[in-house]
Amino acid sequence: MLFSSEADALSTVLGQEWGRWSHLLRKAFHHEAVRRETKSEGLLVVERPVLAVALTGTPAQLWRLVEGGVEDGLFSRFLITRLRGDNRWVSQRPTPRDRKLQEAVERGAREVYARWETLRRRERPLAFELTSEQWDRLDTTFGAIFEQVVQHVEAGTAPDALAAVVKRAALACVRIACVLSLLHREPEVLARADALEADARAFEAALELAVAFCKASLAIASRALAEELERELRADPKLQALAQLPEEFSAADFDAAAGVPERTGREWRRQLIEAGHLIRTGKGTFRKTANGNPAIAGLPDLPDLPDGVRGEPAEPAKAAEPAKAATDTLSVQVSEKQASTPGDGLGADDLPAAAVVPTGATANRIEARERDDDDGWWDPFEDDEDEAPF
Repeated sequence: MLFSSEADALSTVLGQEWGRWSHLLRKAFHHEAVRRETKSEGLLVVERPVLAVALTGTPAQLWRLVEGGVEDGLFSRFLITRLRGDNRWVSQRPTPRDRKLQEAVERGAREVYARWETLRRRERPLAFELTSEQWDRLDTTFGAIFEQVVQHVEAGTAPDALAAVVKRAALACVRIACVLSLLHREPEVLARADALEADARAFEAALELAVAFCKASLAIASRALAEELERELRADPKLQALAQLPEEFSAADFDAAAGVPERTGREWRRQLIEAGHLIRTGKGTFRKTANGNPAIAGLPDLPDLPDGVRGEPAEPAKAAEPAKAATDTLSVQVSEKQASTPGDGLGADDLPAAAVVPTGATANRIEARERDDDDGWWDPFEDDEDEAPF
């Protein structure tokens, strides 16, 4: 497990000549075998790497970590969210609630460890299942998101890498649901069960989290692409001239916008056509392509993701809110310890010996049911009148 309150701690290591192992992070997400051969130790093999990464930092630290930007495969493998501080003074004076929170954290740690130890001792995997209705919800929700992103990809207004963000967010949803369902069961139950069905509330929470992570990643990607476009415009006078023109224009219009003689304008238009920004529609007339339209290349009209994660109809698509100040805090994390067969689309072993499989196993199934208030979901502040501090 890698944990740091400063994302630069990992970025610095990855930036060293001896520490360029971002490919290991990408492989570990899908638990692909890692092999490395050295003169001193010979061949080293990790058949099924399981790795958890939890980092916080600023947007600038994020891009130092993901050097390849949005199109780097590492970007879509992180779950990203934005945290903004409360702009009001919070007293640091110790209170009974502080002690209660610390006790809650310590108790939670013991509960997690007890379940992890139980799963580690199992002789056979514990199958994790979603109900048919939960699979429908998962497919419907992320299918709608995926379709919206693909429309931008096909129009040339978004890179293919954004489709991977949606796919891996759906995978993260299943993994989160597995972890939450495991934490909701007593160790002795996990020790004897053959299959664990997703708890209803765990799945709802996982779906909402995964959609939120996906939306945050797409919004951050939109802002990054817009800033990259702006830098290109400032550096290239051809693109600056193109940005001032309507969808269709004449050669004379281009020369006037660029402020260059006819011969130079002809050469610039030839370069723009070769770069895919323009197409010739007739003698002396041209039309922009999607790549040549700065208004959409930065994805300002990236639609909102479906809000119907609890079964309600999704709201109409609208412009996504871009990432804001660079001082905003980012929380970045790779999913909990899981294992999978490469390409299986799901992953397994969200904790040791806990496999993720499609619904089907029936032996000793643990039913996930709606429960009353006393349902095992422990809240250390449920008796307090004031709002919980987190």
